[in-house]
Amino acid sequence: MNRTDSQLLIVILILILIGGVAAHAQVPELINYQGRLVDGGALVNGNTQIVFRIYNQSSGGSPLWQETQTVAAVDGLFSAHIGASNDTAGTLSDVLTNASCFLEIKVGTTVMGPREQVLAVPYSLQADGVPPGAISSAMLADGAVTVDKIATGAVTGDKIGDVDNLAISGTLSARILEVAGGGGQVLQFAQATSDGGLVHVDSDDPGGFAYGVWGDGSFIYLANGDGGLHTYSVDGAGNLTHIDSDDQGDDAYGVWGDDSFIYLANGYGGLHTYSVDGSGYLTHIDSDDQGGCAYGIWGDGSFIYLADGSGGLHTYSVDGSGNLTHIDSDDQGGYADGEI
Repeated sequence: MNRTDSQLLIVILILILIGGVAAHAQVPELINYQGRLVDGGALVNGNTQIVFRIYNQSSGGSPLWQETQTVAAVDGLFSAHIGASNDTAGTLSDVLTNASCFLEIKVGTTVMGPREQVLAVPYSLQADGVPPGAISSAMLADGAVTVDKIATGAVTGDKIGDVDNLAISGTLSARILEVAGGGGQVLQFAQATSDGGLVHVDSDDPGGFAYGVWGDGSFIYLANGDGGLHTYSVDGAGNLTHIDSDDQGDDAYGVWGDDSFIYLANGYGGLHTYSVDGSGYLTHIDSDDQGGCAYGIWGDGSFIYLADGSGGLHTYSVDGSGNLTHIDSDDQGGYADGEI
């Protein structure tokens, strides 16, 4: 059959996306194309070769993507799945990242014109994935991120800012540690109530003089004055179980830890490092005494900072084995005895 530009016509062009975006299925990279072939007024029947090409401009240029298909026309009507047999590298999704795309049709040897601009529906192939960084905070509705959508342990302390005048509504799932020193000489475990009060849960008196306390999510660590460093576990009801202790002499005032070691400000005994095993048992590693009286201890992931009474502030590094290296100190007078 001889076809020329004046004889061959494609009418009733419809582009729709085949399939939808399923919650657990890959989006089909196909575009449904339907049309009708007319040859000099006569409806075409039989197999016809059609080339589909996509450009990023309405005329001229080189195709970004193309494929050739043989379609079966019945009374002029035919249907094709664009994307079923790529002739070039890349996918439709790759091409549709362009801001503007135009579809060109070649039937037999005849290029049909003008090119048809690809509009919104085929672009929904991009819904198969969200590019990194595409969702900004402004796109999230208030209340859109609920507790159930936050993974356990995903919110760390450095992501929580200081809060003034916190109002408590309901029962807090977190518990509050309270150290009672003086004559009490006990580690007390308390839980906040909805009215802001505390309900005493349990206590343990290992002797000594309870000064500082810290926890890492697995164990509780007590700086227990002349009783040294103690470890505890706590069950889901808040009941304490004493595990281990180590007394290096002097007075244990402050305790803190990171992902690797536990650090003890041990009064006139200076700074001490410990490791703790999966059962909560302590192993003393190293110590350094710069004079003064070690009270407060803290670290930022790079260095350890010691409030050393009359010795001022000291900085340390710690190697992978827990061994301390004193770096610097500064004494502005006064008495550095606060928790850092």
